[in-house]
Amino acid sequence: MRKTILRISLLGIAVAVGSLSAESKQLAQPKNGIITGTVVDSSKATIPGATITLTSSETNVETKLLTNESGRYRFETRPGSYKVTAFLCGFETATFSDVRVEESRDIEVNFALNLGPSNPPCSPIRRQ
Repeated sequence: MRKTILRISLLGIAVAVGSLSAESKQLAQPKNGIITGTVVDSSKATIPGATITLTSSETNVETKLLTNESGRYRFETRPGSYKVTAFLCGFETATFSDVRVEESRDIEVNFALNLGPSNPPCSPIRRQ
């Protein structure tokens, strides 16, 4: 009987230690931050369909998305330093460098694009 109680007690301790270890690992992982913004033209009209590129300064990994019908975009990403670029054919490309994302914080990065040549240049679509 004593051996059974001892085994049950040891099993309970092992489960408790395992649970604490899993919780501490979850707590140690950084929480993502959020970058949001709006893209407008020189008349302040919103620009849907602009390509927004988020580039990590640490890894050089790029993530791309398009602005929605209201010209808005949203990235959820790990804390760190990023470059954010807005691109749309017919407009000059705009970039914000050294955008710092902090744990569990939102940052707003808005773009005002001017008409002009794009970089990279736009490729015409060929019809066949």
